[in-house]
Amino acid sequence: MRYVVKTPRFQLSNEQVELAKRLGISQDFLRLLLGRGMSEDSLYDYLHPSLDKLSSPYEIDGMKEAVERIKQAIANKEKVLIYGDYDCDGICAISTLMLYLRDKLDVFYFIPDRNKDGYGISVDALERILAYHSPKLVITVDTGITAVEEVEFLKSKGIDTIVTDHHEPQERIPDCIVVDPKVERKGFFDLCGAGVALKLVEALGGREEARKYLDIVSIATIADVVPLKNDNRIIAYYGLKQITKSPRKGVKMLLNQESVSAQDVMFRLAPRMNAAGRLNSAMKVVGLFLETDYFLLRTLTDELARDNAQRQELCEKAVESAKAQLAGINFNDVGIIVLKSNEWEAGILGIACARLVEEFKRPTVLFARTDDGELRGSARSIPQVNIFELLCSLSEYFTGFGGHAQAAGISMNEDKFDDFVKAANKSLLDMRDKLDFTHEISCEMELPFDMDFLSFAKELELLEPTGYQNPRPTFLVKAQGLRFDRIGFSQHVKYVAKNIELIGFSKFAPCLAAKTGRVDFEISL
Repeated sequence: MRYVVKTPRFQLSNEQVELAKRLGISQDFLRLLLGRGMSEDSLYDYLHPSLDKLSSPYEIDGMKEAVERIKQAIANKEKVLIYGDYDCDGICAISTLMLYLRDKLDVFYFIPDRNKDGYGISVDALERILAYHSPKLVITVDTGITAVEEVEFLKSKGIDTIVTDHHEPQERIPDCIVVDPKVERKGFFDLCGAGVALKLVEALGGREEARKYLDIVSIATIADVVPLKNDNRIIAYYGLKQITKSPRKGVKMLLNQESVSAQDVMFRLAPRMNAAGRLNSAMKVVGLFLETDYFLLRTLTDELARDNAQRQELCEKAVESAKAQLAGINFNDVGIIVLKSNEWEAGILGIACARLVEEFKRPTVLFARTDDGELRGSARSIPQVNIFELLCSLSEYFTGFGGHAQAAGISMNEDKFDDFVKAANKSLLDMRDKLDFTHEISCEMELPFDMDFLSFAKELELLEPTGYQNPRPTFLVKAQGLRFDRIGFSQHVKYVAKNIELIGFSKFAPCLAAKTGRVDFEISL
């Protein structure tokens, strides 16, 4: 194990010492913020998020046209379909638009079945919908930027389309109104799908109206792993406050706790919301935000808890199965992990991928075989590899794909699998000199054992909400000669001193060496 310290405890200038005093923070905390690349001018806004600092929705191309078309639909009382993705982001985006539009026109929603319909919009799904409904307008959320043929299909039926999405566009974009900040990349463009939906609501009804849905959109912002900075930090900050102060009934039942943090959303709420879509249909999950009846919500939250337990079991089996396939492989010749199995469920592969990326430090793609013989899979990556760009360079192998820098969904014919594996591995090995596949742990700073850890830990709360590109910091401490006591007969240890108590999970073996040699540990406060 190798530790890398990103920010040394460098000497602050006199001006920076004064800045720390004006901001009311310690010099070490200022070092941490500056070490993260923040400019001195941006620190106040970072430490004091304000809704007044949200960017204008009209910075996104297509917003004006989308507002005009939706207002036309409201005036004419048209029937409108909201078509969204099956993950937490899509569910939250649908919920936001449904809550805003449902008393203004005839609106309904659809979420594709991951296993039957695959990723994104499909003509087959649209045909099933049109057999029972006659919308005049389709609004996509968290999907649609690659739906060129599907939009043409809708156009042939006399149906208008507004695509709202946040995923990366490909060479062709649909011939309709498109609201995706990544098309022109003006201003802040790293919103999630629900964030784009929130901008649309703000453009339609004003910022005060949009504030009503910050709690819903904060869940998607955290769960979809978009950078927690700028607009996203503001949305997550105020949304979490809203959830804690006045939670919606469904969220309160699902979490059953008073205060809610970003970690609660990421590790408790989002997995339960995602579980239904991973196993079958996510349609019911929207009720978490739309329903108010106690008994309906109790039934729903119990179902989601059961779905999540099943998802955890399937994911564990998939990870163990994947590791069995990797047994004995020489990883010096592996730039990317690509595996398939008849026994895996496509819906849980994203989580399994993330587990393998964490353990093996390689981009990972896992495929499940569908009933029609097609392979459907998920991809996750390491920070140095933009998985979407890699897939774009290999698009000839796929029947469909979409995603962003760190995650993607893919479908392909099985006869392309072996060629894809070779091509993807070659692409990664060709840039091996730019990658680091070692098992290193990155720490923000090294901390001395004689510092006031309690005061510093309280300061670290100013970083919340933490997440992607605004992580909870870890610190390096030198543990040479320290006495660690084993906790019972477990592999965990504890160290107690006047100014700090450390709990080391699974650290018993390395702590034995701390008595005689140099041992370093990463800690979180």
